[in-house]
Amino acid sequence: MMRLVRRILGMPDAHFSDDEIVSRARAECARRGLSFLEPVAILHGLRVVTVHTNAGSRGGNVRVDIDVATGQIRHVGVNPR
Repeated sequence: MMRLVRRILGMPDAHFSDDEIVSRARAECARRGLSFLEPVAILHGLRVVTVHTNAGSRGGNVRVDIDVATGQIRHVGVNPR
């Protein structure tokens, strides 16, 4: 659905699969020394794809926002316990 909305609005489409997105988020967590816990939730937005680690649990989560057009990390947030 987001692919159609991006096309209608003339925005670039995501050129990354969900597996590539998760691997980028995992690499960024490792680079920053953050824990990457399964399961993950992937939320597709217009400009960013957000990966939530430890999905469904309260606390101990990391949120990684990845730019749809470039694949660069835009934001990393931590929700400690």
